[in-house]
Amino acid sequence: MGTRDADEIISEDVVTGFSSDPHVAFLKVVSEAVELEAYRRGKVGNNVLCMTNRSDGLAAFPTTLRRNASARSEARLRAYGEACERFVWASWWDNARIGAVISPAADVSRPFQTVRALLDGLPTPYRVRCISVVFPYAATRQRLVIFMCEMENGGFLSGGACGLPGQEEETLTRAAAELFRHALAAKRLVEMKAEPSGFYQERLSFFALGSGGSIVKRRLSSRGEEKVALPPLAMDDEIPHAYSDVVCVYRCLFENQPPFVDGAMERFCL
Repeated sequence: MGTRDADEIISEDVVTGFSSDPHVAFLKVVSEAVELEAYRRGKVGNNVLCMTNRSDGLAAFPTTLRRNASARSEARLRAYGEACERFVWASWWDNARIGAVISPAADVSRPFQTVRALLDGLPTPYRVRCISVVFPYAATRQRLVIFMCEMENGGFLSGGACGLPGQEEETLTRAAAELFRHALAAKRLVEMKAEPSGFYQERLSFFALGSGGSIVKRRLSSRGEEKVALPPLAMDDEIPHAYSDVVCVYRCLFENQPPFVDGAMERFCL
């Protein structure tokens, strides 16, 4: 295999901001950088909100865009949405009794130009065979959407997001952006001929390069009827940090939150 730095493929230490507006994209990437730094420093300082293996359920929002109270509310809404996304996705994947609505991506993305452009421009390492959209059954106000992209090599890529009713286009765009990010990483993995570095890249490689394809097909063919039920929140508070006056960082995490990018390699949670 090649000797290129595997961190060039995809890294959990690298922050991104996605938007059709470059100014919004810039604010998002800065907010995400502050969010990650707040989590890391909080962990060093033994802040109970940060004493976890991963930063699931963390979100940030600039106070420069809203008054402080409004920014806090927006950050909490986004943190709750991410915790919900990870809880519902992991619960659905791990339990075949939980059902989902599964349909061709074109059925939901056709009216939305940004989503359509992202899906049409996927930089996959192999030709796209089909893209499905999965809506797991869940007794939640925010709805999880997962794009599942099957490639001709038998591999799969994914991207998901949670969103409120009436925000379907924004939710689908965020899910498509995650799928795009994973597709770009898989393409780099193949082109660079690099060994995956770390568990995140290893799981991405396992599914994208075909080893886990049959597992995904089996899960998508299951027809459960149960719904995911969310427990109470175990964490629900703002994380104080050095830049709290300009960016609000908030954490939500449910009781008994299942692992997401953890557990067995065969769990398609990315």
